[in-house]
Amino acid sequence: MIGDLAAAAQALTQAITISQAAGDTHVALLTTADLAYLRVMQGQLREAAATCRGGLRLADEYVRRGGRRFPATGNIYAVTSAVLCEWNDLEAAIRHAREGLELGKQWRQIDTLTVNYVYLAEVLRATGDIAGALKVVQKAKQVAGGVSSWFDIIIATTEVRLRLAQGDVGAASRWAQRMGLCPDCEIKVGRHKGCYILARILVAQGRLDEALDLLARLLKVAEAAGAMGNVIEVLVLQALACQAQGEIDQALTALERALSLAEPEGYVRVFIGEGAPMGELLRQSAARGIAVNYVSKLLAALEAEGHEIQCLAKIQLIESLSERELEVLRLLATSLPTAEIAEGLFIAVSTLRTHTKSIYGKLDVHSRRKAVARAQELGLL
Repeated sequence: MIGDLAAAAQALTQAITISQAAGDTHVALLTTADLAYLRVMQGQLREAAATCRGGLRLADEYVRRGGRRFPATGNIYAVTSAVLCEWNDLEAAIRHAREGLELGKQWRQIDTLTVNYVYLAEVLRATGDIAGALKVVQKAKQVAGGVSSWFDIIIATTEVRLRLAQGDVGAASRWAQRMGLCPDCEIKVGRHKGCYILARILVAQGRLDEALDLLARLLKVAEAAGAMGNVIEVLVLQALACQAQGEIDQALTALERALSLAEPEGYVRVFIGEGAPMGELLRQSAARGIAVNYVSKLLAALEAEGHEIQCLAKIQLIESLSERELEVLRLLATSLPTAEIAEGLFIAVSTLRTHTKSIYGKLDVHSRRKAVARAQELGLL
């Protein structure tokens, strides 16, 4: 919490050794999960994954000796899910989070349930399922809301990140005000999540100078703590803020450092999760010869993600639109006037308008022209 991650790692390693020597598998599993999470903060994804594998082997050995599966193993599944999500193995990340939830439910172990709900929400956000992610956050609130400030902050910051993904900057800003967050507030490593969200809010509001000042302070704290995972995220946000200011050289300088730190550990989502603006910066990086092979992999992942999300949206809309609505949609793409479309379908004009209004709502548009364009974009026409 005070930013001495190296000492924290040493203490956790000793705790694991002592608990195993004492035959206390439960504590060994809890501290192994904590150590793995600490490795994620340090930007050591591969070491975090190895720590998780060691914890799962310990849990399996306990079961082979006749013991029951400890719900605490679910904490290890949670961190594994987080690492897999960052490596962009989203299906496996979802499986691990759900497995962790099942274990947590055995004893209604609130920390296990909370972290798995939070990481599951993060993965669902990565898949583009914001609505599903918000439902998961609501479950986390039902389980852990009001139990402790630690649970409240990680649940709240997860929800606010989802609101930002929806474009609801107002809701995110109101949350930051309620939390007393401001660009010049004190930064603590153990409570850094709110400040990272605030930086995103400031960028979304166009308050770029304030965002960059806050990010500079966040970077200093993260570097001093050795929290290189946080350093990478700050550098990515700095790059995006500088890009929004039109300072492309500064943006690429920040991005180049982020790439150099991230490449050995195989980071993916921290970059491609930022969408099209990051895609443009990555292309400019490649053009300047910056980490060309790594950038090419990231761009390929970003392109594949866009295609997959579009396909998912198409499937969901096809399932959502009724056969009659699909028929109406095809006729809307013609030059036929409303009355003739209704006549051809043997329905009243008022009924046609009802179908059209429903189609507009499902396509998130407000005119016939935009409905046709959106449907063509999704391959429905």
